[in-house]
Amino acid sequence: CGSKDRTVRIWQLESADRTQVIKVADDSQGVNGITWSPDGNSIAFTQHYDGRIEIWDIGKRQRVLLLDTPARRVERVAFSPDGRFLAWTSRDGVNLLELQSRTSSPLPGTPEQEASSLHWHSSGRLAVAFREPTKQIVVWDSNLERMTEFSAGSGIVSRTLCWNATGDLLAMVDVNTGVLYVWDVDNNKIHWQLDAGSVQQILWSADGKTLIASLPGVIVMRDATTGEETDRLDSIRERFEYIDYSPQVDRLAAGSRSSLSLWDIASEQVSIKFKGTVCGEVKWSPDGQCVAAGCHDGLHLWDGAPGYKLSQINADSEEEEQLP
Repeated sequence: CGSKDRTVRIWQLESADRTQVIKVADDSQGVNGITWSPDGNSIAFTQHYDGRIEIWDIGKRQRVLLLDTPARRVERVAFSPDGRFLAWTSRDGVNLLELQSRTSSPLPGTPEQEASSLHWHSSGRLAVAFREPTKQIVVWDSNLERMTEFSAGSGIVSRTLCWNATGDLLAMVDVNTGVLYVWDVDNNKIHWQLDAGSVQQILWSADGKTLIASLPGVIVMRDATTGEETDRLDSIRERFEYIDYSPQVDRLAAGSRSSLSLWDIASEQVSIKFKGTVCGEVKWSPDGQCVAAGCHDGLHLWDGAPGYKLSQINADSEEEEQLP
């Protein structure tokens, strides 16, 4: 599924002979942040230690936008729920690209400091984690007006944020202490907190009853009301780094340095496993039919059911637009 020439290879299911190659930089360290558009027609991604963002039209199989940001490194990217904006984090804070006009600007009220993570809720609320010196979590409302902020003790640095289904609770993990916080945003208070260890990523279940955390060698499930551990997936000893729930909430995609595994939640077994080095985010498409993963040699897409490489993308696109 990969190659030594650091390329993105995406195969069409019905014809492996129609493979297309999308070149990435020779010194690329692999794909980092990934986000699907709300309608599932487009996907955006960025590379490790790189300031460029690419947007691809999956249906047309073309790269439609190459955004060369002034940042030396873009950490995370996210489409807004209405598909109007693309947000990204960098050492300069958070910026927004208005997709129709192709104009970008800083997120209103954002501090000019490094942002490590962000998560957009379907209601339009946007949460962003900032590093030093403020070490805080800031929330913007659906009108992109700064709403409230969270800072525990001497501050919190979190590389993972996740809203619950209703958008009133936000989960985060302090990378320095390993404390998992669930923050009641509307009442601006801690709902509960506990020592969770070296958590890489956290997720809420769609029904809001379960919090899932990936740790070295194990995926832990907790009761979202109390934080009590209810289950764990650890039949395969790997260092899971990036995870994502399928929209149907029946499978969990988990990426590690040696594979991408699709777990069947009911049986607690791996239903499909792909060999490969996953070094970036793992994201299900909105319809749950496709899994995208950031790998060292590029962005990989798989059909989530049979586990084959999915879709051909033509690298020669006349509709591509490049922005400075």
